Amino acid sequence: MSLHDIRLFMSQMTHEISSEYARLQARAGEDPGTAGSQGEETWAQILRRWVPSGYHVVTGGRVIDTDGNTSPQVDVLILHPSYPPGLLEIKHYLASAVIAAFECKLTLTRAHITFQPCLQSASGPVGLRRGVHQATRSVHRCSMRR
Repeated sequence: MSLHDIRLFMSQMTHEISSEYARLQARAGEDPGTAGSQGEETWAQILRRWVPSGYHVVTGGRVIDTDGNTSPQVDVLILHPSYPPGLLEIKHYLASAVIAAFECKLTLTRAHITFQPCLQSASGPVGLRRGVHQATRSVHRCSMRR
């Protein structure tokens, strides 16, 4: 694949995302819940195409630590390949296996934006295992925007 082919591929992906965003924005006023869920699934599909095979990309769930503390609802999560398949549908995901967590917005305002470095409150995997409260402070926000 030449450099030109890569640029063309990325341009096509950008167009695909923009088209989906426009479709969801048109429906958000009449049914924001469904539009939001579809936006989350769209980002999950994109991530599934880009993260290495074996990683699990799931939508809508909470993160739970070893003490039973749970996070608020998180829109999209990437889980380690070793995550037990039997636990994937429970929607309470073990903090020690969460690779990344995203909150998706169809609309994005200044109030939604905060600076939170990836490992701001956790010192690597050990910090993530210490508790959901630490791990969920670094939830990232993604937005479908043009």
